[in-house]
Parts: sequence; C-alpha cells; structure tokens
Amino acid sequence: MQDELEKNSVTMSETQRRVKEREFGDLNRDFQRKQREFREDLNQRRNEELAQVVEQANRIIRQIAEQDKYDIIFQDAVFASRASTSPTR
Repeated sequence: MQDELEKNSVTMSETQRRVKEREFGDLNRDFQRKQREFREDLNQRRNEELAQVVEQANRIIRQIAEQDKYDIIFQDAVFASRASTSPTR
C-alpha cells in the first residue's frame, strides 16, 4: 500500500492522497498493535510453560532428595571451571 501511495501520489488529488495516507497510517498502527499483542501473548504462554517445567523439575528434585536423604541440593550453577569438574582431580 505504501508503494502504491508513493507511486500514484503525483497523479492523485490532495484529498485522495490524504485519504490514502490516513488509511495507510491506520493499517500500520493496527498491524503494530496486533504484533505487540501477539508478542505479549507469546511471552505469557512461554512463561506459563516454563513455570510448569520448573515446577515439575523442582518436584522431581525434591523427591530424589527425600528418597536419597540429601541435606542440600544446589540447583543453579554460577560458574564451574573445567579443572574443578574433572573427576580425576
């Protein structure tokens, strides 16, 4: 639509051009609104799914800890060097 507006703007009357520009602006705003709503919905759905996975993982970790009588479970690693993770050192 923008291409059409740019191509035909010289042959359009001022009123026609303004109407087309307004239509283009309205469509563009509508598209951006729908795109934003889609992103928000996608993020919400992703967060809901991730929360379910984390909840399930925590439940399983808790079961293993109780079953094997662990005192503490470290869940998030901030840093681990290769040398410290080698079982031979």
